[in-house]
Amino acid sequence: MKNPNLYLLFFAYFFPFIVSAQDFEWKAGLYNFFDNTEFANSDYQIDQTMAGVRFSPTVGLQVDSVHHLFVGIDALKEYGSRNFQDGYTPTAYYFYDGKPFRFFMGSFPRAGLLDDLPKAFFQDSIYFYRPNITGLLWQYRNKGLDAKAFLDWTGRITVTDHEAFFMGGDILYRKNKFFSQFQTYMNHYAGTYSSSGVRDNGILHAAVGLDLTAITSMDTLSFRLGYLGGIERWRAVASSFVVRNGFLGEVQAGYKNIGMKSTIYFGEGLMAYYYSGLGNALYWGDPFYRGKFYDRTDVYYDFFKLSFISGRLMFSQHFSENRLFVEQSLIFRIALDQNTKKSEHKTFYGKE
Repeated sequence: MKNPNLYLLFFAYFFPFIVSAQDFEWKAGLYNFFDNTEFANSDYQIDQTMAGVRFSPTVGLQVDSVHHLFVGIDALKEYGSRNFQDGYTPTAYYFYDGKPFRFFMGSFPRAGLLDDLPKAFFQDSIYFYRPNITGLLWQYRNKGLDAKAFLDWTGRITVTDHEAFFMGGDILYRKNKFFSQFQTYMNHYAGTYSSSGVRDNGILHAAVGLDLTAITSMDTLSFRLGYLGGIERWRAVASSFVVRNGFLGEVQAGYKNIGMKSTIYFGEGLMAYYYSGLGNALYWGDPFYRGKFYDRTDVYYDFFKLSFISGRLMFSQHFSENRLFVEQSLIFRIALDQNTKKSEHKTFYGKE
């Protein structure tokens, strides 16, 4: 086996049996995505269809009640491709699970960890094609306070590749029906061995909200309003920062298997250096936020809502550039592990 990736796969599948079958853990995920965006004539977004399936087998060793080691792979097969597989992401990480803390370090799945960040931070396609965080993430949850901090190293410097990483955090505090939230990240995009230059861009979201779910018959009913701003600097061009300010509002409602989420942004357009030649390499947020006004409304139907199977059909309307654009998506996810057969499969945030 001259290919080092074959050694990784061999180790991933047989490591638990070699060490101790008594402490063996396993996970298997299947993530199908179909996202058809009808964005023709937009100056900010591109018209495309993204479709594929990700398969992520993982095995692990539970050292004791709180320490875990996992290794595996996340493989991508795009619909219509003639390739046997269209990409893979190695998974190997340490996991500490001791309430009220959780800690991840290595290359670990992104799903479920940063989902609450606005689309201005990470657009939908990030979850399709960048399934893992490579770095570390720390979480804390206790008595109405949820907090996390993360580092995602996204580029290793070479002659052609830029050194790049994200670092950020999220703090959510709940008191009865009210909540407040602070979210931020900074993307550091440096040069290569053949070309110097550093660009930094950050986003900050601070909001207050009202969650009325508990006093209604709805499964979800919440409102939030806050500040959304960007700060960035291209050091080769200027020593000062470019600051863009705006406001972000959100309404979310759901009853049984049907729901909607509407977000509206107005202010100065974000992503000041998008046209500098880097585009999506520098900005991972939704490019629609480059405009001064943007409204997105998602209407969805959950046709599967189980602890280990979820399926969602969604229709989205985007209003930007004085035009209305539409999008249709279908997401189907299966997540299995050694506890799947139990009546309640619990996670750090309660029942999935």
